[in-house]
Amino acid sequence: MTGQFRKKPLFPVSWRNLGAALVVLLLLGGCGSLEGFVPESFNPVPADSPSRDSLSSDEANWDLLYKRSRGTPNKVKSWREALPSEHPSAASVQIVLVPISGASQEGPSPVAFWSVSNEGKVYLWDLASGDSRLYMSLPDNAKVIPTQTELPFLVVQNGSAIQVWGLLEKKMVVETNVIRTRAASAELDPFRPRVLLGGADGKIYRWNLSFRSSGGPDSRNIERYLGHGTVVSALLVHPDGRAFFSGDWAGGVSIWLPYDEGSEQPYPDDDLFDIGFFTREALRRKVSRGKAERIEKIVAVGREEFLLSTDTGALELWRVRGPELLTRMVAHSGLVRDVVYSPQRALIASLGRDGVLRFWRVAEKENPLREKNDFSLELSSESLFLDARRLFFLPSGTLLVSEENGRVLEVDPAKLEGQKLQGSARRGERQSSVADDVEVTEEPEAGEEVLDPDEIQEGSSW
Repeated sequence: MTGQFRKKPLFPVSWRNLGAALVVLLLLGGCGSLEGFVPESFNPVPADSPSRDSLSSDEANWDLLYKRSRGTPNKVKSWREALPSEHPSAASVQIVLVPISGASQEGPSPVAFWSVSNEGKVYLWDLASGDSRLYMSLPDNAKVIPTQTELPFLVVQNGSAIQVWGLLEKKMVVETNVIRTRAASAELDPFRPRVLLGGADGKIYRWNLSFRSSGGPDSRNIERYLGHGTVVSALLVHPDGRAFFSGDWAGGVSIWLPYDEGSEQPYPDDDLFDIGFFTREALRRKVSRGKAERIEKIVAVGREEFLLSTDTGALELWRVRGPELLTRMVAHSGLVRDVVYSPQRALIASLGRDGVLRFWRVAEKENPLREKNDFSLELSSESLFLDARRLFFLPSGTLLVSEENGRVLEVDPAKLEGQKLQGSARRGERQSSVADDVEVTEEPEAGEEVLDPDEIQEGSSW
């Protein structure tokens, strides 16, 4: 997003206009066809309200956990010494850094991370030595739903229940049984205790963990957002925390402004959402893609752009304002298993089912024939990682690559700069320029270094 943050004043409204608008809203709500936010017995009570005592102990504890959630290097060391040494034997579905007090992008580096295997086991890894210890195990049949937010929590589907597990606490901290569908995707709000869930029923559920529940454990703190016609396979909370993104199996992508993010809030985009007086409703902006591809993941590329990956191997870079397609690249043969972005190195890493790991940089060039500049994804390097399944960028810009057999590789993108595959191992990437919509197949340039695939897998193997 671009632009300056500012506050928009509420529009002056007469009682006559207010009453007329209220009648229209009631009629729309009664017809059952309003696309957007549909509350379930909506009557939330803010966390700081006098009735806060009616919160369940789990919800009250969640607020405290969400705000602190920090460890220390000494505490992590004591954890490791008390844990049995064990190497994972299955692929990781999620990697989470151990949060350290005082750590930031400019502060102390992380000292450890957790990996969660698809068998439900959580391992604690030491970044310096690569040693892994069995940290905890989730219940049998519990399935972790991967999230991108770097918070020490896991979102888990356990039978009909959706649970949040605290990694620092090594226990479940809150759960809900209200959502009557399988959760296909999830995301944690990094600013407030809320969980986004993408349902197999095409609905998005926003679980407000700091709201009071009455008439049951969680009957009034679930919001539903309607608009997708199939499984919601990808979710992302914008880095500013105000809007969120969703993608589905049919290629549909939407940007949402939740009901409680009203026009009295500061926000950087006048083009993204047209907000009027009535601020207590959700606003939805559909992204016009025109392609029926399953959306695998949505990744923020800074504040102004976001990246889509699909099951056809494509990467699409979009500007949030508009939204506007900047460039599209068929980057892999088959689906994109994972894609991540490093703000420290301004680098995108993508991993395909074809076993190729590629690093990309966003390039912007002036076009004298257009008022706007042209964007492209320029290939920085590529390597074969045939068993890789998940990617995770450390704050330093080093990439962690989780393999099917449980190994985790530490890869420095700088050491791979300029390396390319040769022969049949290299797939032709096709990039569509938004300016002319012409597909171009990249080939090695004269003098470009081309290495043998067996020689270019760099990094430490743990």
